[in-house]
Amino acid sequence: RCAGHNKWSKIGKDKGIADQKQAGRINVILTQIKTAVRDGGADQKLNHHLATVFETGSKMKIEKAVMEGAVKKAVESPSIDHILEGRSPLGFAVVIHISAETNLVPMVYNHMNRGMKRLCVDLNPGTSLFAFEKKVFVTVPKVATIPDDLDALAIECGAEDWREKVDDEGHTVIKLICDEMEVHPVKQALKEMNIAYTFTDTVYLPKGECVDIEEKDNAEVEALFEYLDDHEDVVTYFTNITGHEP
Repeated sequence: RCAGHNKWSKIGKDKGIADQKQAGRINVILTQIKTAVRDGGADQKLNHHLATVFETGSKMKIEKAVMEGAVKKAVESPSIDHILEGRSPLGFAVVIHISAETNLVPMVYNHMNRGMKRLCVDLNPGTSLFAFEKKVFVTVPKVATIPDDLDALAIECGAEDWREKVDDEGHTVIKLICDEMEVHPVKQALKEMNIAYTFTDTVYLPKGECVDIEEKDNAEVEALFEYLDDHEDVVTYFTNITGHEP
C-alpha cells in the first residue's frame, strides 16, 4: 500500500460527497444512479446498489422525484463508460472513469480535454493505466458480526487483502480487495458466512511507489481534484499521489 499523510483524504475522493457543495452533491448522486441503473437495472428491489444510492440521496434531502427522474433518464438514454488516462508534469498519473450518453461522448471528451489542459494534465491513451492495477472492492459494513481478525476474514472468503475506511455517511466499512474474476466467489463466501455486503466497485490501485507532491504544488493538485469532483460526467477517478489511494 502507498504510505502517506492524510491531507489528500480530505479532498473529494470517489466524488467526495461530504466535501461538495449541495449542487455538486446532487450531481454525484445522479451520476451514481445512472451507473447503478446501467449495471443492475431500474428495480431497487433487485438492484442493491441502486437502493443504496437512493438511501444516501434521501439522507442528503434530495427529492425522491429528482432521483426517480434520473432513473427514467438512464433507462431512456443509456450511457456508456470510458476510461481516460492522464499524466501531469508533476509526475503523477490519473485514471478517470466517465459515463455519458453515446451521442455525447465526443463532446464530453473534448470538454474534459480542454479543462484538463488548463490544469496542466494531458489526456492521452497509454499514459497512465500501466501505473495501476485494476481491482474490485467488495464493501462490507463493520458491524458486531464481523470477525475481529480481518486478515483471516479476507483469507476465508478468498480476497487478496482488505482496507478499513470511513464512508461518506461516517460509518466504518471493510473493503475486501479481489480480482474481477474472484468477485462472485468472494460474495458467495460472504453469504455462506452470513455477512452482508453493500456494493462492489472497480478501482485502480497504484503499482509501486506513489508520487509525493511538494507544498508549493498543493493548490494545483487541489484544483484538479475540484474540477473532477464537480464534473457531472465523472463517476470516479484515481491517482498515484501519496495518501490519495482508494
